[in-house]
Parts: sequence; C-alpha cells; structure tokens
Amino acid sequence: MVIERIIIARKYALAFFVHYSDQVDSITIEKLQAILKYIKIRKDIFAYINLSTVPEEEKNNIRKTVIDTLGLGYGFKQLMKILYRHKRIHLLSDVIKHIVYLYHKQNDIVIFNVLTSHPITDGERAAIEQFIERNVPGKHASINFSVNKNLISGIRIKSDSLFWENSIAKQLKDLERSLLEKAQL
Repeated sequence: MVIERIIIARKYALAFFVHYSDQVDSITIEKLQAILKYIKIRKDIFAYINLSTVPEEEKNNIRKTVIDTLGLGYGFKQLMKILYRHKRIHLLSDVIKHIVYLYHKQNDIVIFNVLTSHPITDGERAAIEQFIERNVPGKHASINFSVNKNLISGIRIKSDSLFWENSIAKQLKDLERSLLEKAQL
C-alpha cells in the first residue's frame, strides 16, 4: 500500500513537472518545503477538507488560502484541484516531496544534512562545506546543519546517495560489530 501511494504520488509530481516546471524555482521550492512543514503540523486541515459535510465553497477557500498565502502559481492551484477531485489530496505531501526531488535532480542540486554533536563555529561550518563541495564535483550542494547530541562528539554528513560519519558513537558501533564477529568465529 505504501509503495502504491509513492508510485501514484510520483506520477502526479511528474505530470505537474512536465507541464509547469517553468513555475518552479528555488523560491518556489522553499515555499513547498514550508507547505510540507505546515502539513506535518496541521494534518487535520486535509482531513477536514475531505469530509463530505464541509461545503465545497469552504473547501475551495481553504485551498485558495494555502496557495495564495504562499504565493504559489496557477500550476499549484491546478495540482491541488486535481488531487482533490481525484480524492487524493492526502497524497499532497508525497507529491510535493517528489516535485522538490525532480527540481533538485534537474538542477544538479544535492541536499546534505550535517549533524554535529555540538554547535559549530563559522570556521568549522566553512570547512565542512568545502569538504562536501570537494566530494560532489559538478553538483550544487545545499547544506542543512543541525545538532544531534546522540552522536557523542562527532559529525554525520548524509545525502540521498552519500553517507560519512566520524563520531565516538560510530566507533563504539564498529567496536561492537567487530567483537560480535569475533565471537561468532
């Protein structure tokens, strides 16, 4: 069921991207990511507009408010109308995620999430950015930094296709794996 949902969402995203890719730029991507955050917080909105007891005019006003508030164009209005009409508005977050993915792929952008065990200085941030840029030649790196205290004095850098970690937590996991392998011999 989950795989089917993802496949359907990708088809809507691809159809949207084929017809309206000229409306998608970095500012639009930021707005779409804001919608994703909003949907995550307010899941009830989309449940509400799926209720048969809610008047159509009110449902249209909610969709219009979301689109207008974020300043999204005609294509997104159409996308939301189609998802609603096909009774698939619940797929909106998955469709948006895939639109963002298609935009990044088209523009050779790789998203990196950098987790550190503690807040880092500007100099450390610059060194990490240089490290990433050296390891993805020909691509544009978009880097998100955050703190994760579970790393235990270290750093984790990951994207969809790359992963690098240097932390005490990783060293402890490696030691545990090594000891378990030796115990099985």
